[in-house]
Amino acid sequence: MLRDTPIGSIPLDWHITKLGDVAILQGGYAFKSSDFVQNGIPIVRMSNLKNGALVLDNAVQVSKSVAQTCMEWQLEKGDLLVGMSGSLGNFATVKESDLPALLNQRVGRFIVTDPEKCTYKFLKTIVLSNYYSRHIQNLAAGAAQLNISSKQIEETLFPLPPLDEQMRIADILDTVDAAIQQTGQLIAKLKQVKAGLLHDLLTRGLDEHGNLRDPEVHPEQFKVVDGYGRVPKDWEFVQIKDIAVQVTDGDHHTPQRSESGILLLSARNVLNGVLDLTDVDYVPKSEYLRMIKRCHPEAGDILISCSGTVGRVCAVPEGLRFALVRSVALIKFYDSRINSRYAEWVLRSNIVQSQIIASQRQAAQPNLFQGPIKDLFLPLPSILEQQTIVEILDGNESRIRAEEAYRDKLQAIKQGLMHDLLTGKVRV
Repeated sequence: MLRDTPIGSIPLDWHITKLGDVAILQGGYAFKSSDFVQNGIPIVRMSNLKNGALVLDNAVQVSKSVAQTCMEWQLEKGDLLVGMSGSLGNFATVKESDLPALLNQRVGRFIVTDPEKCTYKFLKTIVLSNYYSRHIQNLAAGAAQLNISSKQIEETLFPLPPLDEQMRIADILDTVDAAIQQTGQLIAKLKQVKAGLLHDLLTRGLDEHGNLRDPEVHPEQFKVVDGYGRVPKDWEFVQIKDIAVQVTDGDHHTPQRSESGILLLSARNVLNGVLDLTDVDYVPKSEYLRMIKRCHPEAGDILISCSGTVGRVCAVPEGLRFALVRSVALIKFYDSRINSRYAEWVLRSNIVQSQIIASQRQAAQPNLFQGPIKDLFLPLPSILEQQTIVEILDGNESRIRAEEAYRDKLQAIKQGLMHDLLTGKVRV
């Protein structure tokens, strides 16, 4: 059975309470710039709260003598920190490896004052919920600079189940969090493997059995290329202009846009390995037909972002029709010389990216022009070896994307669970 309350329907045996009735939000100390030193104790500022964790690599530090006078603001393992200005809703949980550290102003630390009414784990669940985040944003709405006080946060109303139910709710959500964290760690490991695999495949290649060649065991199978290093001796080392039918970029005129029609893409749509179509423009068919006379993207062609964030690479997928503005370069390769997926992988590798960084011209923003693109050097195995390399790299990337999809699914499940459990829609 549910009953109506000022914050919505909740179970009959739940209560509505103010956050300040069970906890306080301690604000940080206003350290002076004269306290800062090169090697000391880090202080946690708004900029150090990143996606639920503390990032202290470049944290401002104060001397140990100053820290000893600020014992009240020394952080402890498990502390829950929240931002109180700027990007409200940022949070972090303090780990053992983050310590010692001190709390700076405009960052708050929750301290439970009545553990007989509310457990710390349940309070953390409330603070990390969408309900709390929306409430804080509403409180700060309309201000030129988003700020919120400890008193405002402590006035927040929230539903309070019995203690035993609080513990079960927190345990369930902790289990989901653990699965999300483990999946994230696996994704990070797979990405590290991919980086090493990409380097090895593009410097050692594969023998007739599909194994990486070993330059220590079989040095006779390798040669040294100036500026690149050791590569299999039967590989070519070519410039893009040697194996490309065309290197061009998008339209140099301001295109006539329309509300609908044919996609018009720019550098922001080119990500590594994929086209992002969440933010697109359109042109009418007549404008598209004019634009493709200069630059006609077709399946298998390679796109490179060449303005702003330079060097992101993806292949044109099957069945997608679009025009390009000049912030994207397009390469059409000879199919008989190079596999388009291999071309995409090698252009994304450090081997080519380092060349791109060296060749881009610096103006108001970085740019990469057609001439330097044509001059980029690529390692070129046989078509058969290229295909085998592609299969290995694509398999690794498919695994990463599957794990990322699983992580996203877990995060969606967690959000749904949080809503159902924190409103009593689902009882435990």
